Amino acid sequence: MNKYENLVNELYPEIIVLEPQNLYQNTDWWGTFKIKDNQAYIFIEPQQSEADKYQILKEEFYHVLTAVNILLERPNMDYYERLSIRKQELIARHLAYKDIVTIDDLFDCWKNDLNTEWEIAEHLDITSEFLHNAVKYLKSVYPTRFTIHTTDGKYLVKVNNTFNFYRLSPDQSAAI
Repeated sequence: MNKYENLVNELYPEIIVLEPQNLYQNTDWWGTFKIKDNQAYIFIEPQQSEADKYQILKEEFYHVLTAVNILLERPNMDYYERLSIRKQELIARHLAYKDIVTIDDLFDCWKNDLNTEWEIAEHLDITSEFLHNAVKYLKSVYPTRFTIHTTDGKYLVKVNNTFNFYRLSPDQSAAI
């Protein structure tokens, strides 16, 4: 089973995932959700890659967890209602980024000499566009320098255009 299928199974029965034909054609949405009678439903457009469906399912899952109402902009909405909806949309997307692309994942890619965006995205089974946006977001929330502890030692992580990992010697580790 792929990541998408595993997530669908993991969410069931609390959240039911459905793939209605022509969702995008009928709504302009690749995914959406609805809560009816205390049951959450997520709808995913079936005519897209498994990686896209996985990413969208994660984001819609976070919408279910964080939403207080259905996130549909309507023509009669005022500025603050539209702003609230956009904020909820960003919160769910950022949670999906942090869930799907972790520092541990980036470290694993570095250890495996995966350097290009395409190689990393393929390794993580996500799209290059999602990876690009996730790294851009992660760079905005992490400090420019921090350390991580792994099973094989301690590493300094420097954040600039990308995430760079430097193994620290025991002497350097004691100084930090």
